[in-house]
Amino acid sequence: MRLFEAYVAVDWSAAKSRGRGTASIWIAFLGRDQPPTVENPPTRASATERVREILVERAAAGDRVLVGFDFAYCFPCGFADAVAPGEGPAWRRVWDLLSALVVDRDDNANNRLEVAATLNERVGDIVFWGSGDSRLPPTKPRSPTLPEFRAVEHELRRHGSYPKAVWQLSYAGSVGSQVLLGIPRVRALRDDYDLAAVSAVWPFETGFSVARDVQVVHAEIYPTLGADRRRLHEIVDAHQVLSTVTRWAELDAAGELGRLFEPPASVRPPEMEVVSREEGWILGAPQLVRPAAVPRQRGRLTAPAGGGGIVFAAIAPHGGPVFDLPQSETRSGMEELARRHAAARPDATIVATPHGVHVEGQFAVVLSSRLEGDASQWTPVDTHLSCPGEPELARRCLDALRADGVGAAGVTFGSSGYATSTMPLDWGALIPLWFMGGRTDPPVPAVVVSSSRERSPREHVAAGRALARAARASGMRVAFVASADHGHGHDPSGSYGFAPESQAYDDRIVELVRANRLGELLVLDVAFVEAAKADSFWQLLMLHGAIGGEFSVELLSYEVPTYFGMLCAAFEPRRVSPR
Repeated sequence: MRLFEAYVAVDWSAAKSRGRGTASIWIAFLGRDQPPTVENPPTRASATERVREILVERAAAGDRVLVGFDFAYCFPCGFADAVAPGEGPAWRRVWDLLSALVVDRDDNANNRLEVAATLNERVGDIVFWGSGDSRLPPTKPRSPTLPEFRAVEHELRRHGSYPKAVWQLSYAGSVGSQVLLGIPRVRALRDDYDLAAVSAVWPFETGFSVARDVQVVHAEIYPTLGADRRRLHEIVDAHQVLSTVTRWAELDAAGELGRLFEPPASVRPPEMEVVSREEGWILGAPQLVRPAAVPRQRGRLTAPAGGGGIVFAAIAPHGGPVFDLPQSETRSGMEELARRHAAARPDATIVATPHGVHVEGQFAVVLSSRLEGDASQWTPVDTHLSCPGEPELARRCLDALRADGVGAAGVTFGSSGYATSTMPLDWGALIPLWFMGGRTDPPVPAVVVSSSRERSPREHVAAGRALARAARASGMRVAFVASADHGHGHDPSGSYGFAPESQAYDDRIVELVRANRLGELLVLDVAFVEAAKADSFWQLLMLHGAIGGEFSVELLSYEVPTYFGMLCAAFEPRRVSPR
């Protein structure tokens, strides 16, 4: 017997003006004996009214309805007592407070930043952040009073999915503003005159079970979980909510939907009270993670005969002009690399960078399951990027390097455990990933490997060979990117002054790349490379080791838009079986 006859999933937006399409509100609805539909109301007010209409209509018809919005239904432990002390359930005190503070007009104009500043004052510390507003800091506080994540977000991170913290108000992937503007809307639906008597919020009012005595069950959702790989709509947000209601209906028909409401096995009894009465939980966490969020499950192509291997390679620059000069040849080259990278359908990308973690005398392999950072020190463009790591492939890379006698160290950040570690991205890795895989849906997992100038040129070639062998052994389709800016002494007013060797070095690199003779890099004198103030030499040697002579090349661009040279080149296998 089905638990519900109708399903509603809402992708929310904190936009400050009316809008439709990408980055706006999408409502998916699936009722009995009818296909799923999706609507795109232009404002939060109209979206809330439309959801209310659906709920009232279905409840009046005697249907049980599951309805979910894609933002956190409350905050980490301690927030409620800090901002709304008193009697009653912690979650309800927060909902009532936000409903009293938030002004969200019919045209989407709102006071969310003022509310965030007020809540920071009540906490007595900076918890909300990420805004150009003078009352709020632009970056995350170093030692906040309250936890960064709720228990459910920690649980998802352990399983390879990475929701943002509720405190972040702006920048890519942020959810804080949606929470502040969303909770009052869900409260209005829960307490609506026509719906209050037949509604409940899971798990706050129902516990970790399916409430049989109510018709409308509200539940927090994270539509990325379990999203169908078949594209149901050209807009990602619409696709995800359509996938959500479709998945719910399929599970319900199979008698399996009820397991999503069960108590999380990872939460110990002492923590259950906090989760069920204060923080809340995401429906389907972590049960629905593996089909959509673990990087190895991203719908990879079957590896060619002979197993996995490198299916695409590139030389990519990592300087700010990539963003600051959108009409430049370099930007066009990077966009072409993005297209070719996507066409190769890699399961993971290995990025060789000169600017990552440096371990003296060692190549450094990032083992973290998450990579995050921005290039704000080089460009005013918002370049925040967060993408998954690929710890299994990274471990294979590390083992292969060591097996070949190449000095290498595995590194994480903030935690020794791969699953809970987020490595800050250096610009040398971030900028290539910005174009190649880091912002796709889903993003392509990446492994970051730092070159080591203390090691010889031939050891860098050997390192590339080891990384290629690790790619083959993994069974994955892998892209290899050499992040490289060239001579840094082209401009006397630049950071490194003028060096005539810079142009000579760049000319030689262009010649070798165009002719596909990277092996001749080994003839260059390291003293000449250093005089040219280049940071590309070592990564190009690794690229040569990784692809050998089995790839064809196309030089896409070379220019000197600033004090250093920038080059884009694409390498593709000459035969079907990758190296």
